[in-house]
Amino acid sequence: MRFAISDCRFAFGAWLVMQMVVCSVAWAEVPHRRAKRVSVFPARRTDLPCAALFGGSRAAPPPVKKVEAMFEAALGKVPDVEVVGAAKLRSAVSGGSAYKEKLVLGRERFLLAKEFYRDLRQEEAEENLERSVELLESVYYDAVEPDALAEIFLLLGVTLMEEGKAARAHQAFKRSLMLAPSARFSQGYYPEAVEQAIGIACEDLAVSMEREVPLGTVERSQAFLQIHSLDALFFPVYGKADGKDDLTIVVFERGARTASFRERIVVGEGDPEHMDRAVSRWAACSPFQDVPKKLEEKNPLVLSTAYQHMVYPVNPTRNPLQTFGFSFEVGRYFRPSFGLVAKAQLMSSISDQYGDLLESFTSARLIVGPALSVSGSWWRLYVVPGAEFHYMGSFEVSSDPDCKFFAPGSSGAVLCDPAPRSFPEEFVAGVNVSVGSQFFVAKEMFLSFAASLSTYIAPFDRSFNLNFPIGVEAGGGVAF
Repeated sequence: MRFAISDCRFAFGAWLVMQMVVCSVAWAEVPHRRAKRVSVFPARRTDLPCAALFGGSRAAPPPVKKVEAMFEAALGKVPDVEVVGAAKLRSAVSGGSAYKEKLVLGRERFLLAKEFYRDLRQEEAEENLERSVELLESVYYDAVEPDALAEIFLLLGVTLMEEGKAARAHQAFKRSLMLAPSARFSQGYYPEAVEQAIGIACEDLAVSMEREVPLGTVERSQAFLQIHSLDALFFPVYGKADGKDDLTIVVFERGARTASFRERIVVGEGDPEHMDRAVSRWAACSPFQDVPKKLEEKNPLVLSTAYQHMVYPVNPTRNPLQTFGFSFEVGRYFRPSFGLVAKAQLMSSISDQYGDLLESFTSARLIVGPALSVSGSWWRLYVVPGAEFHYMGSFEVSSDPDCKFFAPGSSGAVLCDPAPRSFPEEFVAGVNVSVGSQFFVAKEMFLSFAASLSTYIAPFDRSFNLNFPIGVEAGGGVAF
């Protein structure tokens, strides 16, 4: 009995040391930054004079593709930034079945509105134009075909002007010019009042362009960021300062009600260098979120300790024989769903109900095998089919009271009949299957629970009288 108690004390001390190591390693982990997903919108411009709106020919567009490429290259150099290319983003917006369905319906409404407008049925034209805008904006048509949506807003503005709704017409004209800033119109094509209203909208937009939201409203922009899992939109605006072309970089980030960053750079020979500097300043000012790693990104080595309790249904005593002790586990996960596990367990027997076990014994076992698992962000479930190697200490068993209550060699002990059954030290081997779970509760620390079943197949004569142990364990550990 002394030997068993000392073994358990040693195991308990080892368990405490392991927990101290677990805590120190877990708290030493440094959190990493979550990568930001960003994209660049096509450039807008304020360098065109509003007095030339009715020159008849469309103004030459700014080098949008060049700006997009430079922005994406500059952003790609920033650590923890994932760039969603402008072409890829437009493809993602227009790729769904809902987009195609509402595009057809929205264009049909627009064509119907044009027929109503030609027939001087402005109220019905207005109704269909507004419905067309509602359908197309619901699928972010302006992020794919801004010029086409600008045409619809232009006709809506003209219709509203003819109905005497000048304030709403101003907003429609402004939105149209925002979407297609290079648009020009033939002199005299529209009534003088409409031309004046378009000119006023142009002057207003030139002043407010840098404060405009790329998708019209903050709510739409935030919803767009959310739907496409973006953290920021870069919105370049062309303009002129001191006779030179310049570019203002406006950034809208998820959760912000206004632009979170503005930077003006000169457009010229040093475009890439200036853009790199501007993007670096944004990255320095923009908050990055520190998040714990996903479970599958954690360091693959797992260490844990647990309290172990085991019951032997097949045993030489009248009641199931039980043992308790500690389990030490090392696991190496090569993938989130696969790893290798080794367990070392040290146990001591517990007195059975009838006292048939005449002396306590100790045992130790080693289990090795592959771990097959499924995991989430904070949990892992696994099954380990493994090979078991078990050392069993010597012990004696008897159901005769004389064998239990009289010391060996005494006069009373001679009445002990039959003699106690002796089981020598023995090594056995078999198969173990355990199922368990790990629940991560703080940083890389986790709580673990498991159950196991073994069967011993060696020695092959199955002369050993302890078999089919069922075990349960509870503990904790750390992944690093």
